[in-house]
Amino acid sequence: MSDSTNSDVGFVPNHLSRYHNTVLIAAGGSGERMGAGIAKQFIEVGGLPAVVRTLLVFQKSPLITDIVVVGRPGDEELYREFASRYGIDKLTAVAEGGETRQESVLSGLKCVSDKSRFLLIHDAVRCLVTGELIQRTLEAAHKHGCSCAGQGITDTVKRIEKGNIVETLDRSSLWLAATPQVFQTRIYRAVAYYAAENGIKSTDDASLAEHVGYKVCPVDCGNTNIKLTYPEDVELAEFILKSRGDNI
Repeated sequence: MSDSTNSDVGFVPNHLSRYHNTVLIAAGGSGERMGAGIAKQFIEVGGLPAVVRTLLVFQKSPLITDIVVVGRPGDEELYREFASRYGIDKLTAVAEGGETRQESVLSGLKCVSDKSRFLLIHDAVRCLVTGELIQRTLEAAHKHGCSCAGQGITDTVKRIEKGNIVETLDRSSLWLAATPQVFQTRIYRAVAYYAAENGIKSTDDASLAEHVGYKVCPVDCGNTNIKLTYPEDVELAEFILKSRGDNI
């Protein structure tokens, strides 16, 4: 890969919905830290499985053309049932996940249409994503080629070695990455396959683009785009939904 600086992005469209925009939902987690006995993407939040809430937000967005889910082996029929029950007609494929998130996203990428112009990658258990955040991350990717939702750090950050604090980090330059992470589809295909061929490992997608020289535009998603990890996160998510009026 060349050390691109996104100079080849080349355009900013007038209407985001003009393009074929695909969202890939990463839903292969087991949720061991949740301790609920079921995968955390299926835990109910406000009366709906978390992943269904996520799917419905993208279903209702006029900016999204189609949806690809990457799930656990054997979950395909369940997602087809969700699609039928909740009217999720943008769901076009359910791929089987791999051993790691990176392998799972690569599996889902094989199901993404060649017509896709922009690719959004989103965690199934960030079920509080909003249409407004989808639009802002897409706008940033249209302008810069790649974008990443996230938020700045407000607490003081310490680095620890062998049980002792050894450094206080400058939090003004630190960022907590979240999703959606959005890319021109051709950019993401290139960096994902380059990473696979060259043994490059990463826990998020934006870092793959960063590794080969693409600049990724940060998009502030605030502190309500939470990821369900622990039991208390479900209570917080339901509180946030109530404060919003739970419009799904």
